[in-house]
Amino acid sequence: METGCLALVLHAHLPFVRHPEHEYSLEENWLYQAITETYVPLLLMMDGLVEDGIDFRLTFSLTPTLASMLGDALLQKRYRKRLDRLIELAGKEIARTRALPEFNRLARMYHKLFQRVRKAFAGRYRGDLVSAFRRLQDLGKIEILASAATHGYLPLLSVRESAVRAQVRLGIEHYRRAFHRGPRGFWLPECGFYSGVDRILREHGADFTILESHGVTRAIPRPRYGVHAPVACESGLAAFGRDPDSSRQVWSSVEGYPGDFDYREFYRDIGYDLDLGYILPYIHPDGIRIDTGIKYHRVTGKDVPKEPYVPERAELKAEMHAGHFLGERIRQVEDLAPLMDRKPLVLAPYDAELFGHWWFEGPRWLDQVIRKAARQDTIRLVTLSEYLDEYPVQDRAEPSPSSWGQRGFSEVWLNPQNHWIYPHLDSAARAMEELASARADARGLTRRALDQAARELLLAQASDWAFMINYGTTGEYATRRIKSHLLRLERLRGQIESGAIDRGWLAQLESQDNIFTGIDVRADFARPLAPLHIAMAAYSLCPALSGLAVGLERLGHRVSIVLPDSAAPAAKIGSDTPVHLGHYVVFCRSVLERLRRAEPPAILHAHGWQSALAIAFLEAQPWSYPELQRVRTVLTVEDAADQGVFEADQWPLLDLGQEFFTPRYLEYFGKINLLKAGLVFADAITTAGASRARELQTAAKGHGLEGVFRQRAARLVGIPAGDAAGRYVALYRQVME
Repeated sequence: METGCLALVLHAHLPFVRHPEHEYSLEENWLYQAITETYVPLLLMMDGLVEDGIDFRLTFSLTPTLASMLGDALLQKRYRKRLDRLIELAGKEIARTRALPEFNRLARMYHKLFQRVRKAFAGRYRGDLVSAFRRLQDLGKIEILASAATHGYLPLLSVRESAVRAQVRLGIEHYRRAFHRGPRGFWLPECGFYSGVDRILREHGADFTILESHGVTRAIPRPRYGVHAPVACESGLAAFGRDPDSSRQVWSSVEGYPGDFDYREFYRDIGYDLDLGYILPYIHPDGIRIDTGIKYHRVTGKDVPKEPYVPERAELKAEMHAGHFLGERIRQVEDLAPLMDRKPLVLAPYDAELFGHWWFEGPRWLDQVIRKAARQDTIRLVTLSEYLDEYPVQDRAEPSPSSWGQRGFSEVWLNPQNHWIYPHLDSAARAMEELASARADARGLTRRALDQAARELLLAQASDWAFMINYGTTGEYATRRIKSHLLRLERLRGQIESGAIDRGWLAQLESQDNIFTGIDVRADFARPLAPLHIAMAAYSLCPALSGLAVGLERLGHRVSIVLPDSAAPAAKIGSDTPVHLGHYVVFCRSVLERLRRAEPPAILHAHGWQSALAIAFLEAQPWSYPELQRVRTVLTVEDAADQGVFEADQWPLLDLGQEFFTPRYLEYFGKINLLKAGLVFADAITTAGASRARELQTAAKGHGLEGVFRQRAARLVGIPAGDAAGRYVALYRQVME
């Protein structure tokens, strides 16, 4: 009699590693090893079950990065070449070990295994492993879950919801293209859950996800059935919890099956054991030793010499452990069933690469678990969708923030070794929001550049890099990847904003980081932001100002232009024209009075020194304008030679404290400098282009204020005329943050 259910879940993932710029990439071997030792063996195992008429259910997640690499023509070609070299090496090993019978039989085993994998990869699957997984899903034997675009760790990206939405939407869109249907389940990278991610998953059509055990057991209210039935989040998303007992029996380095003394030893490989001159043609061309996959020893024991591997003994152990595992699960559900109003579920998720790569006998063990399960009727293998369909009503609960990994609360991905990553990722996500939001209708080359900028951000967000840095495994490569993607994004940003996109370099990036081709990558970063109200203060209406105002209004923003009732003559350095400061004091005070009586703007944008005092009054005397305290200020400088300098005896007209008549503020060689007043107080300073911004910091073009421009260089932005409105919107939003 059927008493309970068992769901075996294999999470298949590798970071996106593709280096066409190098003839040989050390890190691409991660993919080649996984194809040879995990993905093809698992596919052949499942095909064998189908051919033998064994009904079974397994759940997989194939991440977009892995699926993209499996379908990439360049990587497929390189993999075939790598596999041919392994077959050649195994053939040489047969000859080399002729006088060593214990090793010779293993060399023959590997030669046969590699040939079988090559025949399956090139023949049965025609190099298309994603289609092979899709076929098994179409047969109803496996269920494939979607996952995040580049396996970003969502709890730490959630400070920018756009980053999480992009990871989720692109992951699901990639799934639809790869598997010709929508997913019901979504694998959260590293099982990282935070309150709110369930809502985003549900909005994108997901029915369920999988959490680490304590994500469910610490839910509020406490679930009646622990991890043995899903709970429903407020959003309606079902959350399944990992069963710790079944996980421990496979994962644990102390109690887990893979540590059995008869199983193959992972850490002894001929790539390290044999003479360099002999093995050099089969490792890195620079002589860097790597795993070949040919391993002659068994675990044997701790701190003892390793003995030769005996496949027959390992196969018997795999069958015995499969029986033990299934027997323990049967006992679990038999104990739980009387306490529940539904069949108890045992959910056992693992990294797919454990099976075959880390644990050589893993596919054999899994095959035996499935075959033994088919010969009894107490526990049934199910997919999580099948369980939900059978029990569509779950207890409502709010899962606990959680992850898998050490301590279970994000520690692996956020600690003193890798915490430096996240401020950079957040700044880059904000920059991406600004770029995409200001160019929501971009087409052609600009649209391509925006999509590529988003790709670079997504690739920098991969959780794998923080993981590697934490454990010190290939941490240098991980750091280089983060920095290179963010630097590419920053360069793309500069080209997009200047309107000078390097077409050739962009095409090179699109070819190299070619994930999500044909998908709108930047869409989630284009925030549906509320229109801005910008008040522009100027002493006269010039073509540049009116053109900017029209451009901003075309983008949907509201612009108010405040001009004086009558103009006064300008004051210039060296001019002996009598000009009275009172004209500009009255104008700038009137600007603020008009704004405080109307709807306050988000931005006060002052043009030229004549309106710069409005910024100084607002910042230096906030109590006089309480209605405007949320207003942010921008000053545009066209020519630093035009500064508005007045004699010191006119200072009382400003009605500012004497502390502001100092070199730090408005004092300039014993006189009053109105341009300086705006420079020292503005939230941002703009001028016509990046070269002009640099020139203003020199004595030749700073006209005595170069020191002030250098002091405020971080706030000084050069905006070219070509894309002024879009650039200004991005700047306004930045100063508002």
